[in-house]
Amino acid sequence: MSVQSVDLTGMGWGYGDPGWITNGITATGGGGTGFAGDYFISGAGTVTAVEITNGGSGYTSAPTIGFTDSPSTPSSDATATATVGEEFFVSDVGHSGANFGAETGSSYYREFVKTPPTFTLGPTTGGWIHVQSGTITLVNRPFDDDHPFGSKHFSTLLTNTGNANDRPIIEIKDETKYPLFRGTMYLTKISPTDLTFSLEGKKYNQQVLTTQTVLFRQSSGGSIDSIGSEPIPFSHGVIQMQGHIKCNTANVSDPKIWNPGFDSSETIKVYEEGTSDVFDTTESDDTILNLTGTADPTVKQYRLNGTGVNGTTLDDLFAALLSGTPGATFGLPVLNYSTTKAPNVDSLDISVYQTEQILCTELAGEVAKSCNYQYIIHVPVDGSTYGGEATVIIDRANAPTSTDLADSDVENVSFNLGYPIQAVIGTFTVNNGPWSTPGEWAREGKQAIRSDNLDQGKILKVKLPALNFDQISGFQTVVDAIRDVEKKPQASIRVKGIKSEYMPGDRFTANRSEDHVKVTLTVRSLTFDWKSRTTTISGDCTLSPFENE
Repeated sequence: MSVQSVDLTGMGWGYGDPGWITNGITATGGGGTGFAGDYFISGAGTVTAVEITNGGSGYTSAPTIGFTDSPSTPSSDATATATVGEEFFVSDVGHSGANFGAETGSSYYREFVKTPPTFTLGPTTGGWIHVQSGTITLVNRPFDDDHPFGSKHFSTLLTNTGNANDRPIIEIKDETKYPLFRGTMYLTKISPTDLTFSLEGKKYNQQVLTTQTVLFRQSSGGSIDSIGSEPIPFSHGVIQMQGHIKCNTANVSDPKIWNPGFDSSETIKVYEEGTSDVFDTTESDDTILNLTGTADPTVKQYRLNGTGVNGTTLDDLFAALLSGTPGATFGLPVLNYSTTKAPNVDSLDISVYQTEQILCTELAGEVAKSCNYQYIIHVPVDGSTYGGEATVIIDRANAPTSTDLADSDVENVSFNLGYPIQAVIGTFTVNNGPWSTPGEWAREGKQAIRSDNLDQGKILKVKLPALNFDQISGFQTVVDAIRDVEKKPQASIRVKGIKSEYMPGDRFTANRSEDHVKVTLTVRSLTFDWKSRTTTISGDCTLSPFENE
């Protein structure tokens, strides 16, 4: 192991002239060799900063830290403590080309790290498990050409403070060439000795809605004209009496309405506002549905029945939104997609009709949460299963075999019984109709599914991705599953080491011997802390008696 960090515990005084003392930190004992470090003397003659320039190797325990080579004998010695652990790496993403400062080459930050990184993966947008928070601190060396933010990079860093156009994009790895973190650094604090950054996970900017030109005919058999571009509603599953699509029908005996989000191989029906007319449709091309029926010389609104082009199940939705090939116009450019932690995801039929623009990750997160699912996009640490980024779907109701954690590996176990859950209520809206009376041709009906737990406590409400009555029975199971997870206690287990192999959805068992409680936890969030070389897993749990053998 190497020295990962040196923490200043006493600044001392009387150290003489201010400035950096090169190779002034010593490390004695601990079984290792090769350590080197610098320290900084302030104008008041105190030690205010330390920097590791070589963590050394072969350490089995923390060495004793000392300060030598001062310009004068100090009146009071500075003190510091060391932390040892396995090596970690921080660098520009991809290790080639510059993602900051528009230069060639790759920056490696490890030797300039003052406080090792820490970050937490957990639910962010609905059911998307992503970076919730994170920090890393580098030494501030504005005139050091070798520093990733030294020399002219320092100017770029300051210029872009508060500007999201050019941010350092980095990876953090631990004993593997596959990153545990891939994302952006945001400068949050600057001092004469430190640069402190917040960490934010990788962004995916693919949006759900696209736009196409609205087309119509001025007369039967006439030319097709355009009335401008409008967003195409995103349709998934069986859609009933949904609209906001308009068609100009002036002098038209064969009006045109389009929705390429519908599957043309399935039945599509179009209902005309204010009448009981139902148009049979044929698809003349990818953007137009040809309607045959009575024309009305006004701008009409229509409601449509059909089936989304991407399928009907929750699995179909996740696959459409969260995977795809690079350069595709829809879906994330993530080549690999796994449902091993969600064996029943393909059995739930859902309906989504999205008319407002939203990111693919956000819509998938909202639907995942309402269906008791989560997902994570990551690079598997073994690199063998997927060969790159992978979207992994997680069913919160799934209970895989639990792994027992050895008492010697567990540093702390805590749990919170929480506030009791009275019930979970799932709500959704269906459009009834058609009705022939203008203004009442498609009445919205509010529906609810309830799953009771106790006579008292809080009531949780979720909005379900359902648009028709046929889906009630399937979503009763979903609401029951949400209740069964939410009513459980919450727990956290801190273990030694950076557990890059741990994943959301895994289950672990640990003993809390002081109060004879055994905790079996399903992982919903993870915190990796390289300063303490620990991993903290948190999530819902079950409790049972534990007796010392």
